[in-house]
Amino acid sequence: MSSNLSLQWEKLLRPGIITLFYREYPLMELHDDACQRIQEFLYKILRFLLRQYPHRAELEQWLYINYPEAQYALNRNNRKRIFSIDQLQTLIHKEFGSHNEMDISYLATTLEHCTKDLLKLAHDYVNRLGKNEVLANDIDLIMNADTIFVEILRSDLNHSTNTSSTRYHIDTSIATMSYNELIRHFIITETQYKDDLELLIKLFRNPIRIFFNDDPEIIDNVFGCLDDIYDLTNRFLSDLEDAKEMRDDNTKSISLYEPFQNFIEGNEFECYTKYTQTILANDHEDEFKKIVMNQNVKQYLESKSDQMKETYRYLLPALLHLPIHHFQQYLIYLEKLALFPESESAQLTDVLSVLRQNSHHIKRPKLNINLSIHSFTMPKLTDNKINNWKNIIENWDIKESISLMDSHLKHIVIQNSSSNIITSVDRRAILFSTVLCLCKAVSNDKWKFKEKIWLRKFNINDQIFVADHEYVFEIQCDEKNYILAARSEQEKTQWLCLLMYIRNKSILQRELYNILVTEDAQQILLTPDPTQYKFCAPNLPTNIQIDYHTNDKSSSS
Repeated sequence: MSSNLSLQWEKLLRPGIITLFYREYPLMELHDDACQRIQEFLYKILRFLLRQYPHRAELEQWLYINYPEAQYALNRNNRKRIFSIDQLQTLIHKEFGSHNEMDISYLATTLEHCTKDLLKLAHDYVNRLGKNEVLANDIDLIMNADTIFVEILRSDLNHSTNTSSTRYHIDTSIATMSYNELIRHFIITETQYKDDLELLIKLFRNPIRIFFNDDPEIIDNVFGCLDDIYDLTNRFLSDLEDAKEMRDDNTKSISLYEPFQNFIEGNEFECYTKYTQTILANDHEDEFKKIVMNQNVKQYLESKSDQMKETYRYLLPALLHLPIHHFQQYLIYLEKLALFPESESAQLTDVLSVLRQNSHHIKRPKLNINLSIHSFTMPKLTDNKINNWKNIIENWDIKESISLMDSHLKHIVIQNSSSNIITSVDRRAILFSTVLCLCKAVSNDKWKFKEKIWLRKFNINDQIFVADHEYVFEIQCDEKNYILAARSEQEKTQWLCLLMYIRNKSILQRELYNILVTEDAQQILLTPDPTQYKFCAPNLPTNIQIDYHTNDKSSSS
């Protein structure tokens, strides 16, 4: 959908959504991001209906099954509609081809009833939480909790990927899980999160802490209260294990209410508030630069292998945002679990309302990418989407479909090192977990595949200088080096962050494992005094026992 056409769709859908919402729920507020999410979803509904039910009889049957009350609305020809039929017909004709007038009226009625249904579900859900505003997150959860809407989302996703076997690979992938599956997934995620916290503390923070004994405050200003969060996570996982063991029946689901409630009563999740305020402080970036530019830290990082210096500079800032992202995941899991008709759903809603109070200060913060080193899957970005690349890029032969980043770079080629002949070409750069693809523009929305850079063994050079080009970095592979230029310093940092993540994810896991093994080996076995336990001292006359072997037959007789 082109940007011009998007504006036309917004002019059609937005006024109707706002009118309907405030007419039905005048005491509530609909945020702009939530309204935008509804517009995007209504467009998907329209695309789904035109694709699945192209004929009036099929559409009428679908509408009757899912929204029987719509038949009454269709019979009232003189009623005032939310969405203009003429405007809708014009836009459908431009984008999907012509449809007769009666089909358009059915489509307009269907869109209206889907909007009413979605707004009612959102109102009921938000009202249950004791809020008076609808956010985009609320709309996402409602869409993925309703069977009709999930069917539409799956159909739209399968059509866009052109594969019937593709699963739902977006940030709301937990949407289709059952209650028990969600609990199991939550515990696995919490265990991985604990490992990520250990990585931040033992690999990144502790080795450089000794260089700031004279100014320990700077470490706290950069790394925050990681120890408090790590301790909380350890005890929380321990309570989850206790809840697992206390089940009367292994088929029953684990209760999340008691582990959460134990820590809420002591206000222990407050450490996340403190940590967030530290990491998102205005001077955090300056404090971080002081640490990286410290001479002792520089020498330490340069002595390390695997480009640890670049890892600190580009990847560590994103890893420091992991606890903030994880606290937001608590809210997402609890919101989803509260929608199930389980016995503790109401209690989880109470827990959710308390945790929301701790997160009021981090609404829509400008966070870095959510990168987990120990996660089984690659990161999900806000603009991460599945594309059918073959339809838009000629000569495409890459099997991966989910991109980590998709933006425009300049590919710089130095013809000859002795003669300063430099050429640069604009390329669309698409980054996957194992390969970086460079594509050439053919037309406004068509591209031609030009080159792929396999990201197996590679290094990053962020200090390369090329005349007349800014924000340049180099990918050094075994076969060939590639010089690329981003459009801004922020975009360069994001590229290098993701490239270092791909390069060093398994290396960082191995480094943490080695640290933990070394710590275990250094544990001293404490033995009691011989006066308390005589067998702790070897070969004393008082603790030597002679074992006399007896004949089995004689002993048995």
